[in-house]
Amino acid sequence: TANPDFYLHHDVYGNWNFAGVPYLDAECEGDFDCGVAVVYGHHLNNGTVFSLLAEYSDQAFAEEHPHILLQTRDWKRVYEVEYAEVNASVPTKRCTFASTGDFRAYLEDGRERADVVLKDESSTRTCALQLVTCSYSTYRNERTVVTATVAEEYR
Repeated sequence: TANPDFYLHHDVYGNWNFAGVPYLDAECEGDFDCGVAVVYGHHLNNGTVFSLLAEYSDQAFAEEHPHILLQTRDWKRVYEVEYAEVNASVPTKRCTFASTGDFRAYLEDGRERADVVLKDESSTRTCALQLVTCSYSTYRNERTVVTATVAEEYR
C-alpha cells in the first residue's frame, strides 16, 4: 500500500479495523534482517494488540519477561530484550546502517536513553527488533519502544 500507516487501522486482509494489526515499518524493506526491524501496534485499553509492551517501563516486569517470540512462515526467532524506552516525543527510528559499528552505536545511544535496561553490555548481534506502541503513563502521546536482539532462530 502507498500509505505506510495503512495497517494501523486495517486488518491483514485490508479491511478497516480500529485495532489494526502489528506491521513492519515501510523503511524496513520487507524483512526482519534490515538492521532494526521496527514493528508498530496499538495499545488498546482492553489489553490487546501491543498493550502489554507498555509494561516494559517497569524493571521487574521486564526482568520477568526477557524474551519475545516472533514467527513468520519461514522461521521462529527468540529475541532477548535489551532495553525499553518511554518517550514523549517521536522515537528516533533507523532501519538501515552503514556499518556494524554504526548499528552498535545506535543501540548504545538507545541504551543510554532507556528507562529500563536488561543488558548492560553492547550486543555483538547485527540486527534487532523494535516493538513500538503508545503508552499513556505520563503524557498523552508517549511511545514505548522495546528493543531486542536475536538469541535463537529455528527454521
